[in-house]
Amino acid sequence: MAVDGVLQNLMERGLVKIAGRAEVPGRPLIYETTEFFLEHFGLRDLDELPNAEELRTRHFPVATRPESAASEETVATPAAEPAAQD
Repeated sequence: MAVDGVLQNLMERGLVKIAGRAEVPGRPLIYETTEFFLEHFGLRDLDELPNAEELRTRHFPVATRPESAASEETVATPAAEPAAQD
């Protein structure tokens, strides 16, 4: 899964920054949250974030597609090229 765009967006917004590189093969980048991240989300520290188990059991709203949008979808087909004129 490519997350380059997501991380770039978070970095541009000042929510995360590059903290260094991992000491493993490939030396991937390590990211960390910024003080602005904490301020933006109203947190005193990262311990206030939910842990993985809390996220698994929490019920989040799911966006649904409007019925009209689903029925209006069509498959685009390329237009026929006009016949060559001699």
